[in-house]
Amino acid sequence: MERLLEMAGQAADSAEVYALEEAGDSVSFENGRLKEIESQSQAGMSLRIIRDGHLGFAYTKNLIDRKGFLQNALDSLKGGVEAGFEFPCTRHVPSLDTYDPSIENLANGAIVEECQRVCEVLTPRTRGQINVSAVRRTGRVRILNSKGTDVSTASSVYALHASILFPNSYASIHRPWVHKGFKRVPDAHLQFILETYEASLKEIQIQGGRMKVLFLPEALYALLWRVQSVTNGRNIYQKVSPVMDRLNEKIFDERLTLYDDPLNDPFRGQGGLTTKEPPAGCSRSLKRAS
Repeated sequence: MERLLEMAGQAADSAEVYALEEAGDSVSFENGRLKEIESQSQAGMSLRIIRDGHLGFAYTKNLIDRKGFLQNALDSLKGGVEAGFEFPCTRHVPSLDTYDPSIENLANGAIVEECQRVCEVLTPRTRGQINVSAVRRTGRVRILNSKGTDVSTASSVYALHASILFPNSYASIHRPWVHKGFKRVPDAHLQFILETYEASLKEIQIQGGRMKVLFLPEALYALLWRVQSVTNGRNIYQKVSPVMDRLNEKIFDERLTLYDDPLNDPFRGQGGLTTKEPPAGCSRSLKRAS
């Protein structure tokens, strides 16, 4: 990455290199039986350059040909996209506790055993079909730029999803169990799924009309993803968000309050975002070739 950044800095006014590595495994059980085990791994790198006020970009999954990769970014300058910004000098960032190193030693066999255990707990206690899936994911990101920024982060997640299907349908009662590292699903979690499923088997006919609705905490995501979509920066930039022109306007009932705290971590773990100190002055001595 350092060599690529040096080359880009000699060919442009400023540059940024972004690298991403992801790996994961997934296990699925259908009707209480093992159905599939899948493993995936991928990596990629992107390059952004700014030259004469215009932005160039290139992406690759294989950094064998650095010169060709850089040339792709230089060729994209022909698109005439105005930069309108400068790459930042980032030296101090909050420590994010997003990674549990123990997940690296989690074998697929252990995930299969846990899914099997969940199936064995649920199957004899209900007539509904039991489907269970679990995933283990790790990711690493590093960002370097010609202003001296050099930051990296690692993340991990283990998630198990247990569901009980209603008769003659694929609708179900389901609940995820998510942590940064492997943790066995507690009995109370599975009992909640069972009790909710059994209570939902009884159908009640009601009259139509306006009425109050009570949502389970997990159902909040079905509402929040709509808010996430309309406030997504890309959707606003592409002018497809219905709230893009409503800054400082009221769009929700005053009884609803939403706030975003990216540092709020409900789980415990180790690791996080790290910063490599650049040379004094937070600036790399890269000179564009004349």
